[in-house]
Amino acid sequence: MMIYLKNSIPTEASCYIQGSKVFVDFKMIGEIHDRSFIKRVQGSKHFLRKPAGIAIQQHAYNLIKDAVDMVEVYDTETGNVFRTSIGTFATVGKVIERNYGKQIVLPFKYWTTELTGQMRLI
Repeated sequence: MMIYLKNSIPTEASCYIQGSKVFVDFKMIGEIHDRSFIKRVQGSKHFLRKPAGIAIQQHAYNLIKDAVDMVEVYDTETGNVFRTSIGTFATVGKVIERNYGKQIVLPFKYWTTELTGQMRLI
């Protein structure tokens, strides 16, 4: 099953769900399992520094917001897991745009963190 944000076949700026996988611009950005949106990222590349937090593409947020209750972000470098509710994104998240399209950023203080991994050496 495919769900499209637009009323047509996916195009370059499209966002859609195929099975449990969420795609933006033909790139899989995460999956939906048990009403949780699960995203795996390299923290050193994908976590924002100013404002310090984690972002989700606005198109993807609009598509998943009614299908999920939780957002889980796995840092593949450290093994740490960050969790928050989709409602927190709705009430606290801020829209930014930095050459990657509009994203909704949620500061780290609104995430619960499961520190399961190792510390990174800088």
